[in-house]
Amino acid sequence: LCGEPPEGASGLPHVKVDDRAGAAAMTEHLLNRVQGRIGLLTGPQNSVSSANRLAGYRDALGDDFSDRFVMECDADSAYAGETGMRSLLERVPYLDAVFATSDLLAHGALRALDRAGRRIPEDIAVGGFDDSILAAMSTPQLTSVHVPYDEIAQAAVDLIAAKLEDQTAEPVRVTCRLVERAST
Repeated sequence: LCGEPPEGASGLPHVKVDDRAGAAAMTEHLLNRVQGRIGLLTGPQNSVSSANRLAGYRDALGDDFSDRFVMECDADSAYAGETGMRSLLERVPYLDAVFATSDLLAHGALRALDRAGRRIPEDIAVGGFDDSILAAMSTPQLTSVHVPYDEIAQAAVDLIAAKLEDQTAEPVRVTCRLVERAST
């Protein structure tokens, strides 16, 4: 499997991204850039990746974590990011940064912030996750957590090869890295 195995199937050979550590790294990056409050736009919490990214955000904030700054979007899309960002700004208009758990959500957040007259990164810093082509094409270019899909694919092929040769195929955890661009 590529990704977190379903509950009860943890013994299946799998490759997963360390979403929690990547989200903590982005949150810590934002904490080092701004002095104020950091919001979170997250995808639906029935997604293991979204839940792990929320956990990483929570880890980095520690005692400063508040549900008030978290907006769960109903989908992982630019539209959901835009509507989620508008709702988060209504709830907490004085945000200094926002971390979106996907570049799609972040792209929508950028549109909402532009329409609200907020300058990025002068008024509010924005970070995403995935380091998709959208991150490099956004205006401003989006700081994002890079997910090494080529490494994931290679690890998955290695797991398949091990199973075909009746070898033990241990789960693989792939680490992410932060790619800093103009949005922070």
